[in-house]
Amino acid sequence: MQLRFDLVVDYEDGDPVEVTAGQREMAQWEAEAFGCSASLAMDQKAMTFMRYLAWAALRRRHYPEKFPTFGKWSETVLTVAPKDDEEDEQAPDPTRPDPSSED
Repeated sequence: MQLRFDLVVDYEDGDPVEVTAGQREMAQWEAEAFGCSASLAMDQKAMTFMRYLAWAALRRRHYPEKFPTFGKWSETVLTVAPKDDEEDEQAPDPTRPDPSSED
């Protein structure tokens, strides 16, 4: 089972925010009345699960007493999606020669 989710939150009125959720957030999800086992969540409640993980991780990052409830926060969010790892990988620079061909 994956123990870490790198997520991107797209808000209605702002730039995307990246956040990482882990075991703490999954345990929180499982403890909720609407939650289920984290291992089943992606099959049974994928959208709610991803949104909840992002919310819980962002809430942990901020002061919980000042962060909106899940329902209020969710109203401001367009999408929550896994971070695209390809964004981090830089394509080779076509203007730079291959170091192995310089010999």
